[in-house]
Amino acid sequence: LPLMRASLDNIAAQGVRAALPGPLVRGDAGTVAANLAALANDPEARAIYKALALAALPLAQVRGVETEALRATIEASH
Repeated sequence: LPLMRASLDNIAAQGVRAALPGPLVRGDAGTVAANLAALANDPEARAIYKALALAALPLAQVRGVETEALRATIEASH
C-alpha cells in the first residue's frame, strides 16, 4: 500500500510521463528479462507484464530512454 500511494502521489505531482518508475525508464533490459523469467510459471501474469511493458515503452522513449533493446527483450521472451 505505501508503494502504491507513493506512485499515485508522484503521478499527481509530476504527471504520468515523469512519474513512470522501474527498469523501463532506466533502460534496464537485464531487469526486464529477469522479471519475465521470474514469471515463467505464470503465463497470465507474464502476458500482462509484457503488455504493460510494451505499452510503457513510448513513455520511456519520451524521457530519452533508448527502447530498442527493451522492446527486443520483451518480444523475445516466450
